[in-house]
Amino acid sequence: MHILVEERARMELLPDVPSYAKILIMENPAPVSLSFQYEEDSDLTVHASLLHHLPSALQSHLSKYNPQKMNIYSKAKDNDPFKEEYIYLCLSSKEGIRFTMKVSFPFGRPKKSELPAMSMGGMIGGMFKRKVAKETDVQEVRRERYDPQFMTQV
Repeated sequence: MHILVEERARMELLPDVPSYAKILIMENPAPVSLSFQYEEDSDLTVHASLLHHLPSALQSHLSKYNPQKMNIYSKAKDNDPFKEEYIYLCLSSKEGIRFTMKVSFPFGRPKKSELPAMSMGGMIGGMFKRKVAKETDVQEVRRERYDPQFMTQV
């Protein structure tokens, strides 16, 4: 299962246990920039793919060891909007590691009026299917999962 990373995620990896994440990129201008802040010595390996849901060393768009920053571009031109829905990440460590990953789009995100229309059913269905890793939303996600009255309160 993938963790959906929106803006920032604090992560802890167990030794030799890969974790998978995905970042929504569709219609955002390339590149997407990932920055990493480590809490200790690092041995993080990151494999990123625009195509493969479970990236590896052999199936990745970009691979880096102990990255401070990664810029991932679309398959088209440098600043063209991404046509792919997600970038998929495989994060692994031999020793185990704690770090924070920040996601940004240096050329900004499209304005709401520029985004493709989505039905309310599609938005609500998507809310329940994805696991959100955004520090500011952690309390709301917990409340949504455990409080049956939450959706009626909103």
